[in-house]
Amino acid sequence: MSNTFVALGNIVNEPEIKQVNGTDVLKFKVANNVGYGDRQQTNWIMCDLWGTRASSLHNLLSKGREVQVSGVLTLREYTDSSGAQRLSPDLRCNEVNLTRNKAADTNVQSVSEHTAPVEDDMPF
Repeated sequence: MSNTFVALGNIVNEPEIKQVNGTDVLKFKVANNVGYGDRQQTNWIMCDLWGTRASSLHNLLSKGREVQVSGVLTLREYTDSSGAQRLSPDLRCNEVNLTRNKAADTNVQSVSEHTAPVEDDMPF
């Protein structure tokens, strides 16, 4: 069973591209605000984009850029520097859409040609 998670937010750090077993992986963090007023909170979502899409989008994404990301969300457990157990939402992106760039005041740009569905070795 799979889920699909969609979030709109700003990229928090400069996207970093790495190689994993010969495949490009683009990693970046998105800050997603939910709620309003005193009830507003920020979710920090670690995103990764695999394959040729990663290298294609690397030059289009930058810190502060607003993006809409969607994909499969998992919760990763880790121990922080103080020894406390934490959960981190990790998103394996199936799609990344560039939204309005306030600096250039451009319209929404879809990069769907770079965001074909992830091909897994699933039996179905």
